[in-house]
Amino acid sequence: ICIEAVSSDIHRMLSNILNNSIQTIKGRECPEVVVKLLTEASQVKIIIQDNGKGIPAAVLEKLRARIAVTEGKADGHGIGMTQVSGALEDNNGQMVIDSEVGAGTTLMLTFPIIPTPNWLAQELVINNGDTIVILDDDPSIHGAWDGKFAEYRNSLDIKHFTLGAEAI
Repeated sequence: ICIEAVSSDIHRMLSNILNNSIQTIKGRECPEVVVKLLTEASQVKIIIQDNGKGIPAAVLEKLRARIAVTEGKADGHGIGMTQVSGALEDNNGQMVIDSEVGAGTTLMLTFPIIPTPNWLAQELVINNGDTIVILDDDPSIHGAWDGKFAEYRNSLDIKHFTLGAEAI
């Protein structure tokens, strides 16, 4: 599944939203932030839910109208959510916010799916005994692939590298 987006915009947008969620759950007895990725026929949805303080109706109206606003932050200026709105606009995304004071907030970010580029493999065919080479400088990528191959651990030879020269 592919979307057309500037990765730095997406990273910054998710960072702002997650930081807001984390700040609102502080002090909760059972704090929780849940991130989901759903795909439908023509769109991808990123859903971020928290059980934080919730957003008051007046602030929620301003957010929906793309007016810079902050709530509960002594040093906040509303720049984070303004950036989120701008990134969504620049990357063909949309946002729906549902919130209830005292119960938490759900943000749903929606992006249109684009055709998969020709250079991206549609399918991986793996056989018993194959050697899988994972080359990346990001430890989270190695962890993600380990999770994908966990059930095949005994039938594959998985090699991890962070430098191309090491892999060669």
